[in-house]
Amino acid sequence: MGEVHSTKVYDKLREEWLRTRLVNDIGMMSPHAQTSKVESFHNILLHFCPKLLVYSYQGMKCRLYLAVLHWNENCDRAQAVDAEGNPVYRLKYPRSKEGGHTVERVLTAGICGK
Repeated sequence: MGEVHSTKVYDKLREEWLRTRLVNDIGMMSPHAQTSKVESFHNILLHFCPKLLVYSYQGMKCRLYLAVLHWNENCDRAQAVDAEGNPVYRLKYPRSKEGGHTVERVLTAGICGK
């Protein structure tokens, strides 16, 4: 590999790219660091096993198994398409956007409702 000759442009670019904040942000863009799927799975667990109710060990174990089966069956649904075969999207208006909107993919219907 060739020797890198230090120039002002190279030094400035290297300084910018190695900033801790940028390196951390790039790490968070990795799908391994995103938590949305984990949070979704946790919501499914809470649906099947609410924290306010007490279950026997066997009852809790069965409910956890049901939650896992439900998640595994529905977690990787495909995007819905319209009659012409175009992907379907919808607009969402979250409160955090203060009147703004985001575009969200519409997924195919899940098995077993919810």
